[in-house]
This record gives sequence, structure tokens and C-alpha cells, in this order.
Amino acid sequence: MFKYLIAVLCLVFGALTLMYFYIGVPVIYDGAKDVILNVHRADNAEQSISKIYISAFYFVPKNKKEDIFTGWSTTLQEKLEALMRFHTVELQEKSELTYTIYPEPIIGRLNNIEYDTFITQHGNPEALRHVVPEIESRVFEANGDLFRNDFGTIPKDAYHVLVVMYEGVGSIGGDNIALISRTFLTSSEYAPVSESLLAHEFYHTLGLPDAYTLPEGTVTSQDIMGLGRYTPIGQTYLSQKSLQALGL
Repeated sequence: MFKYLIAVLCLVFGALTLMYFYIGVPVIYDGAKDVILNVHRADNAEQSISKIYISAFYFVPKNKKEDIFTGWSTTLQEKLEALMRFHTVELQEKSELTYTIYPEPIIGRLNNIEYDTFITQHGNPEALRHVVPEIESRVFEANGDLFRNDFGTIPKDAYHVLVVMYEGVGSIGGDNIALISRTFLTSSEYAPVSESLLAHEFYHTLGLPDAYTLPEGTVTSQDIMGLGRYTPIGQTYLSQKSLQALGL
């Protein structure tokens, strides 16, 4: 009887062992490891923004040289650092943003009246159309008068963006280009929201549209593309809709 009991217990133990190792242990599949998030421009899924490289400038019309802001380089650096921190958090470290600042103000060939738009409700598209081609030809072309061998080398596979602090009026963002009045970045009136104003224009370079309508100004989002541009950058965000458009 005792031997029979031992045999039964051995069979039961063996069966339980078999069930534990081959039946009772669930197979956990970590599908997240197979998902590679391809962050991209909001309006072009083929254009990766996993690496973004900003070339930043301070542009001064010819007749505005006396208005050059002495702390311009420090200001640009501080605002771009704030943008970099915001971008890293909001895009969940899926997009690397780096930047370089041209080491001296660029004095324009024209007076401000030839760069500016008188009505800035839609930004300053005239400045965008005139300032940026001038920078590109003078800085990035080998025969340009401001070309430097130690500036302008764009990292491989990086999405290149130009950010221009402009000694003039308005602000506007478009394909690869963001232009913002120096006043928005240095005036005490805009100090609490200056980084957010810059970030708003920067995200236009990634294809995100305004989240408000013109001319009535009806806000359609609370994030940085809408009302959040008037909020300190530490208190604003990119909406889920914006993040989804960027591939997240």
C-alpha cells in the first residue's frame, strides 16, 4: 500500500511539473520591441525628423546697424536650449535636435523697408522671401561673402532648419525656415512666453499648421500651435493630434 501511494505521488508530481514548465507558463510577447517609430514631418511621412539640425542667425537690415542687440548670441542660445529641452520631452526622445549659431550678425544688403511686410497679421512673409535667400547665398554658397569653412556642415541624414532672429517686425514659419522678430525674444513684454513664440514658429518648419483661424483668431487647440503659444514653455505642450501628425 505504501509503495502504491509513493508511485501515485510521483506520477502526480511529474504531471504538475510538466504542466508548470510546458503548459502553465504564459508566453509573453513584447511587441513594442518590433515597433520602430518613424517621426516625420506632419505633411510628409517620407521626411524623417529623427535628427534635426538648426542653423541660427541674427539678421539686421542695413539701416538698422545702430539697433544691434549686444546680447544677441546669448539670447539665441538660451532660446534654442529651451526649444531643445521642450522638443526632447514632447517627442519622447525620438527626435534629436542640435543647433549652431552663426558667430556674427548678418548685415543685410537692403534697408528694412525692402524686407518688411507692413501688415504682420500673417507674420512677415516678405522678410521670409527676401532674408532667407540672402542668407543662403551669402553663407552657404562657397563664393558667398559670408561663407566660412567652419560653419554650415550639416550632419548626414539631418533635417536642416534655418532659424532667423530678425531685427525687424513680425514672425513666420514655413518649410525649413522660421523667422522671428528680435523684439519677441528680448522685450520684457514677451519675456514669459518668448520661448513658446519661437517654438510655435519652429513647429511650422515641421509641417504643423496654426491651431487658430484668421482673421477672427478663433482658437482650435490649447497646445503650442494654438493658445499655448502665449503660455510659458514649461506649461505648454504639443497636443496628441500634433504628435500623431509627427508620427508618434
